[in-house]
Amino acid sequence: MSVCNVSFSAISSGQLSTYKTQGNIETKNGAYRVSFSLEKEAGLAYVFSVFKNKVSISATGQVSYNFTLRNGEVFNFSLNVLGKPIYGKVECLNLAVNLSDNFIQIDAKYLLDMGGNEVENELALKVELL
Repeated sequence: MSVCNVSFSAISSGQLSTYKTQGNIETKNGAYRVSFSLEKEAGLAYVFSVFKNKVSISATGQVSYNFTLRNGEVFNFSLNVLGKPIYGKVECLNLAVNLSDNFIQIDAKYLLDMGGNEVENELALKVELL
């Protein structure tokens, strides 16, 4: 496990949130596991499992969820809010993953459907290896 610099931004319902922090990164069998905490800012701790053509995102905190993004695919998932599940699905509209020796860059656009309420979201993650 190594320390890394993390830049994370998300756009949901037109609202942009941007964060910079340090995290941890592990490499195993060509995949990367990036973990970082935004508990003070957003109340969440994240784990991104990054592969060359898909990204799994897990968040824990007052709201917890886990879903996968892969171009053109729909994934069902549950969102736990204060211990109560809400079911939804996420459709990946666009996913770009750039893996290099010094950094990881992820840019994604996806449609989040929670009970028929659809919201288009975007996220960007840049991880600089130290």
